[in-house]
Amino acid sequence: MLSILGSGGFADIIDLGDETVAKVYRRAKHTHDPVEDWEDHDFVTARLFEAEVRAYESIQDDSELVRFTPKYFGRLDLAGLDLGPSSTGQPYVPRCAFRIERLSGHDVKVRDVAGPPREEMENVLKLIAARLPRIDVLDASCFVPGAREAFTIIDFALWSGHSNAQFYLSTYGRLSPELRAGLTAGDP
Repeated sequence: MLSILGSGGFADIIDLGDETVAKVYRRAKHTHDPVEDWEDHDFVTARLFEAEVRAYESIQDDSELVRFTPKYFGRLDLAGLDLGPSSTGQPYVPRCAFRIERLSGHDVKVRDVAGPPREEMENVLKLIAARLPRIDVLDASCFVPGAREAFTIIDFALWSGHSNAQFYLSTYGRLSPELRAGLTAGDP
């Protein structure tokens, strides 16, 4: 069984045993209310996954930006992986995983970094945000020191539609078909 190296708000980091890890998104509540039907919550989790994957994919052709991120090896099919239960006990969301280089370090929010790397981090995140305006990079995480530079951005933060989806789920208990279509049409 593959081991979980760490976990965040929406995903587990799983050691694949070959100097890479999988970031696997798990079922998560997007409100504080009890959940009767997970379909909309899994949809929102899939949008968060898509935002992060799009961020990685959008910078692969930019030699300047890829220096500040783990090597990205693409989307990952979970079939055939020996996954145990997630860190929360919730199931993993199908088709919501990707493979990246395994790095050592302790994650810290960019907003909590002081000193010289902070300005360069903000500049790198602005370049990423310019490529993908629907990604909110203000909540990004990093390792300091980084693998190849003074820092490595390890998490691209949130999809900007997340708060709208959370509000709608909290208020109405479901996402309307129109809201779902709008959230999908402009995927990050």
